[in-house]
Amino acid sequence: MTIQSMPVVGLEGVVAAETLLSHVDGEKGELVIAGARVADLAFAESFEAVTARLWSLASGSQIDASSLARDVGRARLDAHARMPAIFAVTDGMPIVDGFRAAVAAVRQHGSTRPDVALLGAMPVIAAGLVRRAEGLGLVRPDPELGHAADFLRMLRGEAATDSETAALNAYLITVSDHGMNASTFAGRVVASTGADLFMAVTAA
Repeated sequence: MTIQSMPVVGLEGVVAAETLLSHVDGEKGELVIAGARVADLAFAESFEAVTARLWSLASGSQIDASSLARDVGRARLDAHARMPAIFAVTDGMPIVDGFRAAVAAVRQHGSTRPDVALLGAMPVIAAGLVRRAEGLGLVRPDPELGHAADFLRMLRGEAATDSETAALNAYLITVSDHGMNASTFAGRVVASTGADLFMAVTAA
């Protein structure tokens, strides 16, 4: 077979990295996250608990889910306090473009870890940009709520039902890690240049 006649397969068959975080088995139609089937995690664990599992594997040190949830709740408050500056950066942009620019504009604040700062900022930014587009004001985060519940409350201005919160929590878990997909690959390429986490996530 000549090079010209080879089918275009992207990165199929190219080993770019090995990971313990997740495994996608396309033939079985199964996703394994942090050693557990996603179907077993989605309605049994909180998004924060699954994040703690993934970050523990990635860092090699045990991360407590309750402590992480508390830190992310505080990070949502920090992000809310900086929303006027983020709105200035994203003024006039469509929501998706604004979200990308806002993520790039987020920086570590105080003693908050960069990964925690980003995780806490994303729902605040998303909810804020949507509400601004609808002519509505910002809703202050509630750090005592779970990530899914607080995002829905900030987005809509009222508490979500338990079933709505469970559905969003399950969705966040299912997309928390998919191995080496296109966005992950893009993020790793940018990180390999020495760029910071915020730039790598913006690229992803």
